[in-house]
Amino acid sequence: LKGENKAYREQLEKSESQYRTITENIAEGVFTVDQYENFTYTNQVFCNMIGHSSNNILNKNLRDVSTPDSFKIIQKQTQRRKIGSTDRYIIEMIDKTKKTVHVELACSPVFDNETTYQGSITVVRDVTQVIELRKIYQKFLDQKTSPSKDVTPICASCKDIRLKKGTWIPVEEHFTDTLFSHGICPACCKKLYPDFDLSELDTDKSVH
Repeated sequence: LKGENKAYREQLEKSESQYRTITENIAEGVFTVDQYENFTYTNQVFCNMIGHSSNNILNKNLRDVSTPDSFKIIQKQTQRRKIGSTDRYIIEMIDKTKKTVHVELACSPVFDNETTYQGSITVVRDVTQVIELRKIYQKFLDQKTSPSKDVTPICASCKDIRLKKGTWIPVEEHFTDTLFSHGICPACCKKLYPDFDLSELDTDKSVH
């Protein structure tokens, strides 16, 4: 019996050593919590993610590093862990400087030999940059779909500008701070003056 216990302890220590080696060398954060959401383990990546030392985090609860709304989500998710569910979801955590960090959690339950819920193991990925880019893109879409507040009515034919009083003025008179030089583009020249070769002007340096 002593020999079996010794072999079991050695195997347990070996498994724990392998587990820590893996979690300390992956790119994602990893932490474990007990059934009350108290931290029981964290790797260095997660420590860097929220700016706390490992010793500091191990004295905290998930409530201490999450926004109130996010902790409510965690509590609901814990009920799913207790029935054996594994889920992935996004919450907001608060780092040491009180800055919001958006993280994606992939949580799996941990049970003892009697199928009693002991806590969970979680892989953490920082998605703050992704969330911020989504906000910028959504803001762009909102601006794109909203009507412009600066609309200038212009005639589709002669290009005169309509004023608020209902009168029309040449476009050159509307933009008083802009100096216009009149010319003709190749497409219009071909349409209006088909017999005129505009390319001949390119050889005449006196024409501007």
